[in-house]
Amino acid sequence: MTPAPIVWITGLPAVGKTTLARGIVGHLTAAALPHLWLDSDEMRKVLTPRPTYEADERDVFYGALGYLALRASAGGSFAIVSATGVRRNYRDVVRAQASHFFEIWLTSEMQNLRSRDPKGLYSAADAGRIHNVPGVDTPYEPPLQPELTLATDTLESPQVLACSLAALKGAGLLSA
Repeated sequence: MTPAPIVWITGLPAVGKTTLARGIVGHLTAAALPHLWLDSDEMRKVLTPRPTYEADERDVFYGALGYLALRASAGGSFAIVSATGVRRNYRDVVRAQASHFFEIWLTSEMQNLRSRDPKGLYSAADAGRIHNVPGVDTPYEPPLQPELTLATDTLESPQVLACSLAALKGAGLLSA
């Protein structure tokens, strides 16, 4: 069986990773292409039900997420990963093992992330109620050479999706 692509959508919290993944999954579903969506918020409920977001826990969590993406790919299913992956190594380990890896880095100015933060992570971190928030008190290592970089503070969600699908088609990873 030919391995399917792994698409990892990375960026800081509230940048639009889940929104983009939902759009890509909708496209794959409409095209009847097998896929597995691994969203970090959803997967955390299973893999780390009481998350602390400490470095050791993140190592285990992202190792498991990467493993699941690789298994899905090996089985012929697109793997869509919507996860910050604060350390570049989390993503690069999967890249090194994948037959087809496509990294999408979503960027935005911090004030825009704070203004649209649906989970209230930034305000909770500022108030000291939570810790280990990427971009606040935990460093985020951006990709060095992502296949696609999109600024979500200048593009609307439909444009981000259209650019992403066009880039996947241009890379020969998506024909539908």
